[in-house]
Amino acid sequence: MRRISWLVIISVIINLTIFAPRIHARSGVTLVAHGIYTSGANGGTSGSQAIGTCDLLEIWVSYQDGATVTLTDSNSDTFTRKTPPNQAGGGDLALFYVKSPGATSVTFTLGGSGVFASLAWKSWTGTLTSSDPYGTINGASSGVSGSTDMQPGSISSSSGDLITTGNSPFTDTSNDTSINSGFTKTDGAGFIGSTSYPISVAYKISTGGSENPTWSIGASVTFNNAAIATFLQATGGVTPVTFFNNPISGGS
Repeated sequence: MRRISWLVIISVIINLTIFAPRIHARSGVTLVAHGIYTSGANGGTSGSQAIGTCDLLEIWVSYQDGATVTLTDSNSDTFTRKTPPNQAGGGDLALFYVKSPGATSVTFTLGGSGVFASLAWKSWTGTLTSSDPYGTINGASSGVSGSTDMQPGSISSSSGDLITTGNSPFTDTSNDTSINSGFTKTDGAGFIGSTSYPISVAYKISTGGSENPTWSIGASVTFNNAAIATFLQATGGVTPVTFFNNPISGGS
């Protein structure tokens, strides 16, 4: 009996060690690719943009204050637009995004009369796909000349979520913007007179709490707009396994 008891105990330990349910480790939100396009007074169509295989394509657009700008792509993806608050003067910002775009390479078309638009895009994996990944948005404008620094406004997120931000410092021709608080700038284009407004974009994978980074430029500008938004990370799950010949399924 004692020998049988020890055999049972050893069998239980082996099953618990080898066959216990395993939780998938989330790979996290990961940047796939990024790029930039500057159009003209009445918009235009970009060259081919290799966005890769992604869960999320997010695009910041800078355009003439008061104009109406549109965004489409060659794959006929349906973009959702989010307009940040407090955009005034110079180049306003708008955020466009689409979940799980249907192609790995597209062209973008910016439309509208007198838009002078620029865009900067980033594609991602690891964002929420079971529902809308969008979280929230905020924005701010200096509204005066002589601005050198600009904060987009405070925004809160959970650890692991994506935080994305854009900046449009009117009359900044040199694209010398920088950003603090651990954000990574991916792309930027300076102001091109009679052609397009400036744009700079950056991101950070949230560590939780609130963020309100500062965009800085090397010289003062007339009007300075900034915006910031969040997207939710994908949820994890548990792998179904067989334990003592009984299936165990996990939730997500």
